[in-house]
Amino acid sequence: MTVLGPRPAPAVGPRRAPAGPVTRPVRTRPAHSPFTLTYLDAPTTVETPGVPAGTCLVLRNTGGRALRWASVTPVDGTVGARVGRPLPRHGDLGLGGREDVARLAAASDLFVDWVDQAGTDRSTWMRVPPVPARYR
Repeated sequence: MTVLGPRPAPAVGPRRAPAGPVTRPVRTRPAHSPFTLTYLDAPTTVETPGVPAGTCLVLRNTGGRALRWASVTPVDGTVGARVGRPLPRHGDLGLGGREDVARLAAASDLFVDWVDQAGTDRSTWMRVPPVPARYR
């Protein structure tokens, strides 16, 4: 007995499963993409792994995990595919210089294939953002 009156005894025993099947939503696409397509403020002057000198457009890993492998292929094939390579957290993969930016924007879509840390092959498409005035 407490000051507030009798208290019911806590339920003891195993929990029961719901009576029917549990419906779960099926996702065909992640809620947010682990990548962004970003135009750099100025073309790169120094070559780094995955980003050659003169690169203006990059695929940036915005997800919280490093990827084992990532590659990009334009839908129409006007610009060659970027060979796959590991992509660290917040890392960049260079997609094109000044001469390629207009062709990539004209293609409008890119296919991105990657392998996550669990070893699962994944794929998505991304729309290329409009070319900024500094690259026209």
